[in-house]
Amino acid sequence: MTEIIIKRRCERCNGSGIFSIYGGSQVECVGCGGSGKVSMATFGDSIYFTYQIAEATDIPEYNALSAALKQVYRDIISMGTVNLTDGTTIRAALWNMFDELSTTRANLIAMLGE
Repeated sequence: MTEIIIKRRCERCNGSGIFSIYGGSQVECVGCGGSGKVSMATFGDSIYFTYQIAEATDIPEYNALSAALKQVYRDIISMGTVNLTDGTTIRAALWNMFDELSTTRANLIAMLGE
């Protein structure tokens, strides 16, 4: 079976955020030795669940967005999963919403492990 590594934080151990996917059906957290299994489809290493973006978002910064940017943010969050590889449209949109001095961008960069 093919192993695919993705980056995301384990809710159980808050560990390394590195998961191994075997056969596309189970994800095991390397940090907690598999006790934090979740079911999901096979994804590449830059695909993140959009709830992770929501959790990384600073509420006052979100509230300060224009109505148009709030709609773009809601559209992104409604996707379920997104590719946050450098150069993608979704990442560019998020970086446009939250500048380099924002808490949200810092949280997203930490989530990406950059």
